[in-house]
Amino acid sequence: MKKLQFNRRGITLVELLIALAIFGIVTQTIYSIFFVGNKSYNMSKNKGFIQQDVRIAADFINRELRIVKDIAKDQNVLGEKYYSLSVEEGKLVKTTFNGEISEVSILLSGTLNGIKFNYVHGDVKGIITVMIEAEENGEAYSLKFNVLLENLPRYDNPIDQNIIYYSKYE
Repeated sequence: MKKLQFNRRGITLVELLIALAIFGIVTQTIYSIFFVGNKSYNMSKNKGFIQQDVRIAADFINRELRIVKDIAKDQNVLGEKYYSLSVEEGKLVKTTFNGEISEVSILLSGTLNGIKFNYVHGDVKGIITVMIEAEENGEAYSLKFNVLLENLPRYDNPIDQNIIYYSKYE
């Protein structure tokens, strides 16, 4: 009887090794789930910020171009006061030209790669297609949308460039 009680006092080396192996597998699984989740969260957060920047730029461009008086490929045909929209060094830039003086306004800074203005081909007139591209930390996003030119319903001049010149009713 005393012999049975002596054998029950502790755990064996095999039991200890099995318990440590199970603990190690569970710990590794928990940490890998945590790190994958954390990485996924950061990627989603970055993509969300990029999408936000592109959509803010798209909203501004839509509001700005929707009620233009005239659009041109170059700046020499618009008259005394006109504007331009472009992307420079990752920033959406609106330039105001008033005679000899030009004023640059940075509207959105950071992640924009480029912008492309194009007119819609075919029977539809008075619509311009805009493509905005952005990238940050390896995450890329692009948005293509149409702008209805309310004051230029018959506009069908070909444009295919990274900058647009326009005049507005003042």
